[in-house]
Amino acid sequence: MAHVPVGPAASAQHIPIPETPRSILRWPRTPGTPATPFSTFHSPMLNSPRPGDEPVGEGPVREYDFVEQEGGLERATSGASDIARALNPIDAAPAAAPFSLGFFDPSLKQARITYAKIVLLGGFLCSLVVYCILSIYWGALWKVPDHKLDGWLIDFDGSFLGQEVIGAFANDTGKSAKVKWHIIDPASVGYDPAWVAHQIVEEEAWLAVVVQAGASANLTSAVQNRDASYDSTNAVSVYVAEARQENAIRIIVHPYFQDFLDKLSVDYARRFANNLASTNEDTVADLLATAPQVVTKPLGWQFVNLVPFDIPVVTAIDFVGLIYTIVLCFFIVLIGAGARLMSGIEAKLTTAALVKMRLASLFIGYFFISLFYSLLSRAFEAEFDRKFGSSGFVIFWCLNFCGMLALGLAMESMYTILTHRFMPYFLFLWIITNVSVSYMPIQVLPHIYRYGYAWPLYNIGRAVRTIIFGTKNQLGLNFGVLIAWMTVSIITLPLFQWFMRRGAIKQAQAEALAAAQQQEHDETATAVATPNAEKKTSLPDVKTSHSAEASPSLVGEKSAAEEARTSGAADSGTSSR
Repeated sequence: MAHVPVGPAASAQHIPIPETPRSILRWPRTPGTPATPFSTFHSPMLNSPRPGDEPVGEGPVREYDFVEQEGGLERATSGASDIARALNPIDAAPAAAPFSLGFFDPSLKQARITYAKIVLLGGFLCSLVVYCILSIYWGALWKVPDHKLDGWLIDFDGSFLGQEVIGAFANDTGKSAKVKWHIIDPASVGYDPAWVAHQIVEEEAWLAVVVQAGASANLTSAVQNRDASYDSTNAVSVYVAEARQENAIRIIVHPYFQDFLDKLSVDYARRFANNLASTNEDTVADLLATAPQVVTKPLGWQFVNLVPFDIPVVTAIDFVGLIYTIVLCFFIVLIGAGARLMSGIEAKLTTAALVKMRLASLFIGYFFISLFYSLLSRAFEAEFDRKFGSSGFVIFWCLNFCGMLALGLAMESMYTILTHRFMPYFLFLWIITNVSVSYMPIQVLPHIYRYGYAWPLYNIGRAVRTIIFGTKNQLGLNFGVLIAWMTVSIITLPLFQWFMRRGAIKQAQAEALAAAQQQEHDETATAVATPNAEKKTSLPDVKTSHSAEASPSLVGEKSAAEEARTSGAADSGTSSR
């Protein structure tokens, strides 16, 4: 390899110069200017000396490697790059070593500004998340219950105890009331408590207060016969189905009835004892001695839990586990995005092929993930055979598969538009909007939360309760909502992908056009710089660093000049003689 020093804008084309081992050409600086790498060139575009400048053996040296080629030597580096470095000397400065600068280093000014902008924008978006998204969940629990639950009052007794109980509940219409009561004619239900219980299981009402037939007659008989076996809790029954929504029963219904009926029982016992004492004091004394409960608690009640929430692990399946399901689906979305990025396959596939690949990956992935998720619940002894027998587990698996597709396809579709930069904000919104309508019944929430009837998590939870506990069967509706979400996502995913692909194509075309224009500019600059570089190499008065390495053409010109001077001196001597 030979070394020929030329200006920074030397051409990348073949330069026919002699194959000498090494030549160094020097151009002087303008007097009074500091020595900088580019101070010898007064025209940075042409990279040639001004007229009248003489090459001397001083000044900065620019040496470049040339590769031997047929017919001459070729520069190993592009002349266009040299022009760029000449026009922007800052780029030529050496970069700082990694991990060597402090945060307030002057060279990091622009980096600090960019960092601060990103952090401040992220903090602002997080503040919006707090007030715009978290407030959704706070609002769901702010005034529980914001609306009353529906309840039935049925008097199968038809006497003074029935009138006392029904009247007390019917008159409880204040702000503290948790239930909106509907008085049901016992004849319309055939005087059948079993029918009432069935209707509660089928969710015709949240609860029913039933005054059992013969309640007043049993109390009267106990007073007359001094019956020590009298049990007042058989007088009133409260039918509930806890598995329908255990939080509503435990937080709203049970505490309300506990307080209301306890007060009613104490108040009625006081009035009943006063009536007995006013009639016959001996009767009260005898009752206190033989059957005190007749006097102290003539009116009692009992909770009849028709569908108990008696499998604690279902809490993980039905509520907390559903949150984990959303996160798990998000992991699958990220795994697919990372696979497309690392493999580079996304940029090579057509839009149709890319959409098919993404959908197929999700369907296959969620098929197996939903199976493992279902087996996990089975391993912790969740019972799936109460309602549908041995088919219960298969139905549960299908539910998890459709649920993951409904949740995951929505995130996959939105990831196409939001990309990894803003997808976490959608994930947060997706979790909060689903969880807000799952912790308490939608009936007791503000009306704005009625959207929950169409949300995936609510319908998954409803279906889980049907499969495991045997609550009202609405699996057709629940699966229909999930399939609707899947359909919407399958439609929007290709549309979003087409939109983003169109933008990517436009960007690629713009970059290609810019690259072509830059290449054309570089070629133009190279063409301008080449004649000047060749002109420098052919100047006759250029001094070389080593006379032994002088160009043969220059040596030839020097020899011819010396011969002319010698011949002229000889002729002048002859003429003088």
